[in-house]
Amino acid sequence: MTMISSGRTTRSLGTDTDDTVLGGGTETVIAGATAIGTTLTSGGTVTVSSGGVDSSASVGSGGSETVLSGGSATDIVVGSGGFLRDDGTLRFDEASGTLHEEGTITGSGAIVQTGGETLLLDGSDSLTGGVMISAGLGRTAARRTLRGQIDRVRPDRVQGWAQDPLRPEAPVCLDVLVEGVMIARTLANRYRADLKLAGLGSGRHSFDVPLPASAPPPLRRVVEVRRSADGAPLVHSTLASQPAPAARPAAV
Repeated sequence: MTMISSGRTTRSLGTDTDDTVLGGGTETVIAGATAIGTTLTSGGTVTVSSGGVDSSASVGSGGSETVLSGGSATDIVVGSGGFLRDDGTLRFDEASGTLHEEGTITGSGAIVQTGGETLLLDGSDSLTGGVMISAGLGRTAARRTLRGQIDRVRPDRVQGWAQDPLRPEAPVCLDVLVEGVMIARTLANRYRADLKLAGLGSGRHSFDVPLPASAPPPLRRVVEVRRSADGAPLVHSTLASQPAPAARPAAV
């Protein structure tokens, strides 16, 4: 059992159990290694490399896990505010019980359920590899609504806010696209007093994302902000880059 609160730890051989990763700590599980019962929260990050295995981890609010292609994760519970990117295989093989995935699960991998448990997906999950159920029961809720808007688009940044009405204090993970190309991923977790005064919980629901420079600047760029998990959009906005005014001749 290890507490990782800063720096980077690599698991290369054998089995490690009941680690806690938080506050900027990073754990990497590489080929031949197995991590069991890891707890991630408050900025903790775990990466499962090809050939690595992570089992029975708990990804809490602020925690993030990434399963790379060739990696495997089994019976991972993603709580509210947690994030898991699955580009490998996410397996559920418990014989009974219920696993409720309240956090965000995304990526190009697949969910494979072979156990007899009930798997509840909350509808914000988006995996291009699909969900394959050979035993047990899987349920997916309808896609949740997304509250928020783009407030301002300037030549150098986009600003706005977003909130999930069903989980109002869980930061929403957002993708920022310019002309259809994703240029940034961010959390809507910045504090704004006007949001709090408007009754939106703690007020920590805003975002402020720098935009890449373009040379020469286009007359207009389409900027979109979408929820990472399912592509649900905020209001589309258009950035108009005006050319610099021509210099006036000096007075005679």
